[in-house]
Amino acid sequence: MGGCVAWGLCMADRFGEMLRSFRHGAGATQEELAERSGVSVRTITGLETGRHTPRAATIRQLVDALGLSTTKRDALLAAARGDTEPDNVDSRVGRQSLPEDLPDFVGREEQLAQLTGLAAAAATTVAVSVIDGMAGVGKSALAVHAAHALAARFPDAQLFVDLHGFTPGREPIAPAVMLDILLRRLGVPPQRIPAAPRRRADLWRNQLAGRRVLVVLDNARDATQVGQLLPDAPGCLVLVTTRHPMPALDVTVSLTLDMLPTEQAVAMSTHIVRGDRVAVEPEAVAEVVSLYDHLPQAIRVAGTRLTRKPGQPSTGLVTQLRDARRDRGELAADDRGLGRHPVLAPAPVTTVEPHLAPLHLVPAQLPPALADFVGHSTALATLVAGLAEPGLWVIAGPGGAGKSTLAIQAAHRLIGSYPDGQLHAQLRGGSGLPITPHDVLGRFLRSLGVEAGAVPPGVAERLDLFRSLVAGKRILVVLDDASDERQVRTLLPGGPGCGVVITSRRRLAGLSGATVVALGMLEEDAAIELLDRMIGPDRIAEDPVAARDIVRLCGRLPLAVRIAGARLGVRRQWPLTALARRLADERRRLDELSAGDLEVRACLKLSYAALDQPSRAAFRLLGVLGVPDFASWVVAALMDLPAVEAEDLLERLVEAHMVEIAGVDRLGELRYRLHDLVGVYATEQAEATDTEPVQRAAIQRALGGWLWLVTQVAAHEPSGHPDPCREYGTARAVEGWVAEQARADPSGWFEAEGSPMSTAVERAAGRDLTDVAYELAAALGASTYLTGNRFDEWHRTHEAALTATRRTGHRVGEATLLTGLGQLHYEADRYPLARELLDRALTVFDESGDEYGQAVALASIGATCREQGQLRESRDHLARAGAMFAALEEDAGLGYTGRLSGSVDLELGDYAAALTAFDQTLVCYRRLGSRRGEALTLRGIGLVHRAKGEHEAAVEFSRQALDILREIGDELMAAYTVQSLVKAQIRLGRGESAPLEEALSVCEAHHDPLGQGIVLRTIAELHLAEGRPAEAEVFLQRALAVWEPLDALLFRARGLRDLASVHTALGDRPRAAVALAEALSIFASQGAREYRELTSCTGAGVCDVEVGLSAQPRP
Repeated sequence: MGGCVAWGLCMADRFGEMLRSFRHGAGATQEELAERSGVSVRTITGLETGRHTPRAATIRQLVDALGLSTTKRDALLAAARGDTEPDNVDSRVGRQSLPEDLPDFVGREEQLAQLTGLAAAAATTVAVSVIDGMAGVGKSALAVHAAHALAARFPDAQLFVDLHGFTPGREPIAPAVMLDILLRRLGVPPQRIPAAPRRRADLWRNQLAGRRVLVVLDNARDATQVGQLLPDAPGCLVLVTTRHPMPALDVTVSLTLDMLPTEQAVAMSTHIVRGDRVAVEPEAVAEVVSLYDHLPQAIRVAGTRLTRKPGQPSTGLVTQLRDARRDRGELAADDRGLGRHPVLAPAPVTTVEPHLAPLHLVPAQLPPALADFVGHSTALATLVAGLAEPGLWVIAGPGGAGKSTLAIQAAHRLIGSYPDGQLHAQLRGGSGLPITPHDVLGRFLRSLGVEAGAVPPGVAERLDLFRSLVAGKRILVVLDDASDERQVRTLLPGGPGCGVVITSRRRLAGLSGATVVALGMLEEDAAIELLDRMIGPDRIAEDPVAARDIVRLCGRLPLAVRIAGARLGVRRQWPLTALARRLADERRRLDELSAGDLEVRACLKLSYAALDQPSRAAFRLLGVLGVPDFASWVVAALMDLPAVEAEDLLERLVEAHMVEIAGVDRLGELRYRLHDLVGVYATEQAEATDTEPVQRAAIQRALGGWLWLVTQVAAHEPSGHPDPCREYGTARAVEGWVAEQARADPSGWFEAEGSPMSTAVERAAGRDLTDVAYELAAALGASTYLTGNRFDEWHRTHEAALTATRRTGHRVGEATLLTGLGQLHYEADRYPLARELLDRALTVFDESGDEYGQAVALASIGATCREQGQLRESRDHLARAGAMFAALEEDAGLGYTGRLSGSVDLELGDYAAALTAFDQTLVCYRRLGSRRGEALTLRGIGLVHRAKGEHEAAVEFSRQALDILREIGDELMAAYTVQSLVKAQIRLGRGESAPLEEALSVCEAHHDPLGQGIVLRTIAELHLAEGRPAEAEVFLQRALAVWEPLDALLFRARGLRDLASVHTALGDRPRAAVALAEALSIFASQGAREYRELTSCTGAGVCDVEVGLSAQPRP
């Protein structure tokens, strides 16, 4: 080994570099390779960095997934063995997105020479060339041809993007969007790409620094569009094509293209049309060149049409075109996709990533179709033919019969018939915890582009929105493993256009209009073919009798045959008779093989018996946990192992088909799952093997890991609210890289882990693991500002954990969950119910002597009272809570109560006290590091200045708050702050309606009726201030209607006061007097400052109505 101390010091680096090179050559990320091969992302990372020693089975999986040639496969195996690398292997590392070069490219020798010289100078200068010219002169073709010729000089990457500067019907792509695309092409993770355009451009240039990268910026509109895309250091070459020169750019070489000389145009036409045809009619080519003005693009289109019509003489086509006076634009339009460089027009190389264009999101949720699918050919043909047109189909049959496999296979063949997308849901009807239609609709809506915070809370509303979104579209919906008709009935599209495939163990005869395909066992020949594809024809041919024995003893059930094939596949040395003998032993396959679950259980037992002890233990504990899907770190927590060892266990389980790969989450991590029947078997084995303490400890570790991650995410961006628990005693740290991923993309992490965490809480509560169940439920409920609208999910976890606390007599846990439920209802603007739950929580905390819990409950009650306009009671509760938090030295609690106290002082008209409270709050939040709390406090200070008539100061503080909230991505609170900002601007005579309309949309999307009413009232004030009282009345009535169910008296009173001003402006003084009287009554009962503002100086009673009605609307 040339003096190496160990394999890892010498050969690992070469193997890893070679693997990385081949992966890049295939255009695959680590996550994509992991999904194709079944090898985990961390293992691939370990292999590429030399930290892992490659195993033969792993190398085979990677080779197959990459589709390597024999030469490259041998080179990779040689590197793994430590042999010398063959000379003929291309191990260049780089990312390439160049379109294919044109085979008919001719001419432009002078320009190519200039670009070659520029490439040579790129090592010492910033090399940029702008290629301009009229449409059709071949700018793109020249740039692509030059890029291919020069690619070897730029080994780090060759990138091509179409900027759509002159594409009909499309807007030019903005620089910020293009920077996002280019950074992703260079492998920058999405969560690392900053939102600010300037920072994004800086990151792009940093990525280019010190690297050799070639970039083609095709079809640019102007210098503004490409300026931020250029490097600022030597090493890279940038080719820009455009229709106009760009003197504003610092360009190294400028090239202007014109029509081709005659000899070059003829040579191009001859190459395209083929020499044999030109020899018959040489004058035809010359006429085509002349007719199309020596333009390469038009000549290419005409030549291609000639080759498409081999039976038509060239002269005939030329005459036809000339007589019809078709210009080249019409010809290009007729040959769509050939008008430009033929590999540029159709290829989706510059499509904006889905997250940048959510309104055009096309879901593609189908799991991969099995490459070795065999059997059920009649059923497959029936499904494909039947669903060529929209309809409702049910695949019914026993567990393990291949219903899901058949549905996915048919769905993949039908993709072309459903261009608007494919939705897939695993309903888990065969498990003890089937997925509810509510949860499935939520996931479908998010997949169709609806933001998490905009998903409606109720099933009926979700179904209405789902049916509205899919109406008129061709979408295929696959609902896998339905328990009964009721589970799927509310998941069906409402009108024609969509196709639906449902799999179930029942026939679902109650579904009107459904066509049922009954699925049974495989025919013997089909089962043999399935085994053949898994282990190879040679082994079947060696012992066909044993092969038939195996499929017979497996009951010809696809799942059983597949598991048997997996065992034989990883044990190449086994003769088939060895497995046949094991199957023949009744002790290994239960009492009989007839139909139903026994067949599946027998096959599962065989595969389970083939696992090593750690893999068996992991398999069993996954069954105990019972979550719908999971990441590799969950297995590490269950088994109390390092993540690398857990991933090795998962690889072995995937190889044995005991665990499936469910996909890749937004963080780029593989998600795994247990098939429903496999999960049942795993649970059975755990009950038979593992003691109750062992099972409880594993669940505790997994939930403790989730709890720790939730607290890490929350601590990274503190909400400004006190935590529901002062300490989380059951939290258990997991490996740091998991927390880093979660902190980098909190919403993506909660999207991946939300459903598993909810299920895990329910499982833990069912086993009376009270401490970890209530702590995780409480932490999830406190994360609403990070997760958006998951009210129902977190409510379910609270109820499950609450039942466990009462069953086990855990009083503090019970009070904590009551507080959490109250806060959830408070967030949903259900104030009376929130108050009832919080009062009960306070009572239990008092009885338990838990001061921190008392303080949290008191603060929450104070917040609820404030929203209901019960200002004095709110102030009292907040004061008590603040004193307790001060004694406990809890900055989050002090900041929260201080901010709310300041807002109450504002409502009571004590401006000095309000400013003092807000100033103290800022100190607490800045010490805590809560940017959100700081922003909300700044907004409060702005409200005080507005109430005092200091409107410029109000505008300034509101803007400071808005900047922070937008920076941290708090959309809802940013909308509230926009409202307060515009309201101050209205006082200054410069209010605008557009920001308010946008804020209203945000409040509606977040289902926040209180905020909707506040913004509607402000829009009304803008109309009134600008002399449109009739329009103002419309918006005020809408605001009052929204507030009516909330019991928000103070907001109602303010709306009525403004309505009195509107009626006065409209000349309806009696109605004005009635509205003002009701408003004054509410203000008086609440002790609000508005009462004093509207009463006489003597204090003897209400001012004359004239005075009250002339009062300008205030906050």
